[in-house]
Amino acid sequence: RMDCMAGLRLARQLPLLLRTRSDPHRRSLTGRSRSDAKEDDDGTDNLKASSTHPSLTDPMSSKESRSASACTYATSTVQITDEAWAVTDEFAILNSDEMADYAAGGSAPPDQGVKCQALSTDTTIRVAPMERFCGGWSTEHFNDKLRLPDGSNAGQGMVVQLEGMARECLVIALSPYHKYELGKTYAIHFGANGNMQTVLRRHVNYNEAVDVSIPSRVCAENTWVHYWIILQNGKLSAGVGKVPGKHVIGVLDDSMYNMLRSGVDAVKYVGLGNSALQRNARDLKVRNVRVMGI
Repeated sequence: RMDCMAGLRLARQLPLLLRTRSDPHRRSLTGRSRSDAKEDDDGTDNLKASSTHPSLTDPMSSKESRSASACTYATSTVQITDEAWAVTDEFAILNSDEMADYAAGGSAPPDQGVKCQALSTDTTIRVAPMERFCGGWSTEHFNDKLRLPDGSNAGQGMVVQLEGMARECLVIALSPYHKYELGKTYAIHFGANGNMQTVLRRHVNYNEAVDVSIPSRVCAENTWVHYWIILQNGKLSAGVGKVPGKHVIGVLDDSMYNMLRSGVDAVKYVGLGNSALQRNARDLKVRNVRVMGI
């Protein structure tokens, strides 16, 4: 009986022994052979493998690099921090053609400077997608100095000029305070929905909004694009180019709210955001932001 049981055990182990002997370099679940494991005891082979792997030695060797990487931006580019906001008092010198179109039909004497608050010319701000960065609008997307110049009549409206470099979803907020105020803040989305639309919107509450969507492709990932925004008498308009009022993308008529709102709810501050929501959403850059009264 004992001989029979020993024979059964030997018969069960025989296939395993045969497989092992037929392949002395049989790989384990980690993909390494036993001989490889012996050579790796001192770690030298692992180091050699790592140093020769292209994706480990050259971060740009992958098919798509993260545009949020600091190496893909100019050295003057900074994230939104307290130090990033270099806002100065300036006079925007507009030529006669620009004056004629200034503030959507308003006029001013040629060569007269228009007082404005502006980002310093050597400041470029990098804005991460808000969903990933802070879950939406935050106070750090605003600055208490990026606003209408002192002495401006907020009730008359606002003009904003800027340059952006983005694959999609550059969003500018116009708010009564240096934060997003639900029901009182306008959001202008250039290149929304994968750079397929421009959206002008004011959320009434979390579920309702007054908005308009215009099919357009106005963002460029590798080129600076000029944008402008005008809010006057309850009409919000946005366009591209250096001249406010020309090359209009769309207009949102919110004159009813403008008539009913209180004076303290007139917009004064400008926020910079990035409303890209896709998994591969990227940072964008903004520079030369100027805020002027009407």
